[in-house]
Amino acid sequence: MTSRGLLAEFARQCRAVGVDEAERPDLAARLLPATLVVAGGGRNGAAAPDDRDSDNHRGHGAPKRAEAEADVGTEGGVDGRQRQRLGGLAGQPTEETEGATTVGQLVLNLAGASIAARTLSALCKALETDCMVESLVLADAFLGDDDQTIRSLDLRGNNIRCDGTLALAGMLKVNATLQSLRLEWNCIGIWESGIRALADAVAGNAALAVLDLRNCKIGPRGAQSLAAALAKGTSALARIDLRWNNAGLVGARALAEAVKCNPRLLAVELVGNDAPEDVLKAIAAHLQRNYDRHTTAVRAAAHSAQLSTTVQALAQHHRQSVRELEDRLSAADGRGGALAARVTSAERDRDAAVSARKDADDRAAAAARDAAAVREEAAARIAGLLGDLAAEKAKREALELQVATATAAQARQAAALDAATRDGEARGEVLRRDKALLLEEVERLRRREREAQEAQAEALARAEAAATARLRAASDRADAAAAEAERRAGERARAAEAARLRLAE
Repeated sequence: MTSRGLLAEFARQCRAVGVDEAERPDLAARLLPATLVVAGGGRNGAAAPDDRDSDNHRGHGAPKRAEAEADVGTEGGVDGRQRQRLGGLAGQPTEETEGATTVGQLVLNLAGASIAARTLSALCKALETDCMVESLVLADAFLGDDDQTIRSLDLRGNNIRCDGTLALAGMLKVNATLQSLRLEWNCIGIWESGIRALADAVAGNAALAVLDLRNCKIGPRGAQSLAAALAKGTSALARIDLRWNNAGLVGARALAEAVKCNPRLLAVELVGNDAPEDVLKAIAAHLQRNYDRHTTAVRAAAHSAQLSTTVQALAQHHRQSVRELEDRLSAADGRGGALAARVTSAERDRDAAVSARKDADDRAAAAARDAAAVREEAAARIAGLLGDLAAEKAKREALELQVATATAAQARQAAALDAATRDGEARGEVLRRDKALLLEEVERLRRREREAQEAQAEALARAEAAATARLRAASDRADAAAAEAERRAGERARAAEAARLRLAE
């Protein structure tokens, strides 16, 4: 994407999130070629000191550069002190940034721009498809820390080195919300200080649960640093992926000890680390133990929550029954008061009308009988409710007994699991010793076989030498016999020639 395309995309994203033009920073004035920023040193191409020669680029002219930057003053919202803090990112070459820029790349300098959260979100979306911006400077931008909702961070394939790793470690030391961090395909493990700082930060982080470090060039020492941090058991890390690194035997053993000491670890991936099979099996056994304990704890928590819910429901039902009983008693008292009022009225009528005295007495007797019946009925209902209350208490006691029995059974299961774990470890130790003895016996047999092969080869060599000697002697004798036969044949020929000459004479 070109600079013009970046500006258009930024404007579109700002409109999408409702950022007015007055709130947007002027990207056109702050977007500069990286070569100009490194060579010129200022946002608008302000000239650097003229005596910046090759020695200055190597660091010998640092005092002169500091004096020149202190005299520059305010420029585009960035004064001399801010420029010193920005260093190489703001345009001044340092030992780390010299030679790192590429022709055609851009630097976006937003130092001191006071960027709002929505504006920064729009800028990030605009930069997602950009491949021209090499550096982004946000010094003194007043970003703040209001956003505490990030749970996952993916930084795969970003060539993160020592400085980036140290920055991530500093972030993890203060961050309390990040749960997943993916750092695959980076160079984190090349520098020991970086991986050590990252391990210390992970050890002190109580929120991070998943850490992906695949293909990060982590060696044995880096793996040991991570193992030491995990062995502390102070982090919330449950899954760590270290596939395709160089942990080796030393790193794998350290990680095995860490898994053994940290019950929170549920997954440790070590494929492609040249780790021995027995160490991988030990790690798998420890992880299985951790997983079993985790599963047991989750089940126990769920069971306890269910029992607590049941007990609360029973208590609520008991309180409701008591309230209903109290309401019924209040109603019975009300009926008794009404009955007393009727008796008083009857007595007044008896005093006022002597002639109706007998009738009033009958009415009073009837009212007394009604009151007795009501009292008996209320007493019977109260007795029934008390019986229900006793039954509810018995049920609650039975439930409490079941809870205690389940808790004791869980404790026994945990003890049995620990005993099985210890037994498995003891059997593993015996098997390892047997394996070592078998390996020694195999090595002894191999040595014997090699010695027998060497003796056989030596005997074959001696036999071959003897046969060669015999063949050479036989050849010499055959050559001598042939020479003798040739000599005799020559003598016979000469004798025959002499005889022929004599005959010719």
